[in-house]
Amino acid sequence: MCSEMQQHIEKLEKERDISLRNQNLLEKEKVYLQHQLLEKADELQKTKNYLDDVIKNKTSAAESISSVESPKFSPNETLVHEISELKEENKNLKSQLNSVMQELNLTNENFEIMKQDFYNKENYYVDRIKLLETQQGRQEVSVNIPHDQKSVSDAVRLESELQQAMSSLHKQGLRCEELSLEVSKLLEERNILRWKLQQYGQVNPEVKSQSEIDSGASTSDLISVKVESPSMSQDVAALHASRLRESEKTCQQLRQANEALDRALITERDQKKMIEEELDLAKEHLSEEAKASDEYQILLGEIMNLNSLLKRIFLSVEISGPMFTDCDDGSEEEEITCAEQ
Repeated sequence: MCSEMQQHIEKLEKERDISLRNQNLLEKEKVYLQHQLLEKADELQKTKNYLDDVIKNKTSAAESISSVESPKFSPNETLVHEISELKEENKNLKSQLNSVMQELNLTNENFEIMKQDFYNKENYYVDRIKLLETQQGRQEVSVNIPHDQKSVSDAVRLESELQQAMSSLHKQGLRCEELSLEVSKLLEERNILRWKLQQYGQVNPEVKSQSEIDSGASTSDLISVKVESPSMSQDVAALHASRLRESEKTCQQLRQANEALDRALITERDQKKMIEEELDLAKEHLSEEAKASDEYQILLGEIMNLNSLLKRIFLSVEISGPMFTDCDDGSEEEEITCAEQ
């Protein structure tokens, strides 16, 4: 019996080492994703600042045009109105980006709390294993205690340890799934913001061409001002296109990182199933050894109560847990459509 318990303890230690390695991998993936998101947030902020400068320049040009032209050129007023609407849309995009960053900070705080809880549980399991080893040594030395009673008590303690390890791994798996879902939501929101910025960049050349058509009959000074605007807008379009290409490359890297995170979660689920199978085998072994004892009925009732309590806890956690919806297809427009759905 002691050799079997020692084997179970070794299995628990191996499972703990595997879970630690998986946890380290998840932490590295999380740090990498956070770094990439921060870089993209900085790039979006720079792009927005540059667009604000362009809007200011166009607004000043539109105001100068409206002051020089006669009141009959009403389309310039619509141009100014469209520029103001674009400014408001830019402010809304900034507020949405700030909300996304706040959600990311909240996710980081929750991840730190979960990591601290994991370390505390790990220390608790190590202490319990050491205590179990010391108790095994004392039981081997003691001769007065009957062998059946020692085996039953050791089996009960081992089962409680297995129940605690299984519940802890189940909670860790659910938490990892929640973090993965939050990261995917942040990526989808970032893609939506990038798409809106792209649409905003497509609107600017149309506004520029409309202003050139409306003010074609103005003076030579106005024509000289408009000759400079196409080259500037072409530079803006080229810079914006290069930044969009870099954003697409970074998005592809983030997708690959998310796939690696999903694979790590699948391995966690497989390990949890293995632990549950080992727990079932331990229960069968316990039932076979406890049949000859007078305390079999009491022990069986306690085990049934513990199983029913754990089932209720697992059901409540699974009902309140997040549900995954994969929205990671090829093109950027399909990602935005899936996020809106």
